[in-house]
Amino acid sequence: MRPNEDVPKMRMGLFPGWQKQYQDKNVHTFEDLVRDHTAWVRANSGVRSRLADFPQATQFIGLYLKQDDVIVLYEGHYRAAAVALAVYDGRPIPFLQNPTIALTVVEGDAKPLLDHLFAHKSEA
Repeated sequence: MRPNEDVPKMRMGLFPGWQKQYQDKNVHTFEDLVRDHTAWVRANSGVRSRLADFPQATQFIGLYLKQDDVIVLYEGHYRAAAVALAVYDGRPIPFLQNPTIALTVVEGDAKPLLDHLFAHKSEA
């Protein structure tokens, strides 16, 4: 994994607080979020705290959409946004060790699954 290159390209997961920044759901990356909503990301206290003290031993959890060749993050949004913001600002995080990522592979068209999961998550 090349965290400063790979993490910003991950798609945001199924959480309304992150997805509300866009009308189209389940398609935007953390790189998109930082570029399109820089002020919102900078103001986010969770992102700011990760930037101030990024956990070197860290893990992400996500879905690998094989058909789209993309990872949709499930756990680690504040850390991913912090990485994307640091890269955007030209100050990539100096990782002493690579983060790990636990993935579940999703075969075929994942859109119906993600739409269903997002609708369920939004009701919670």
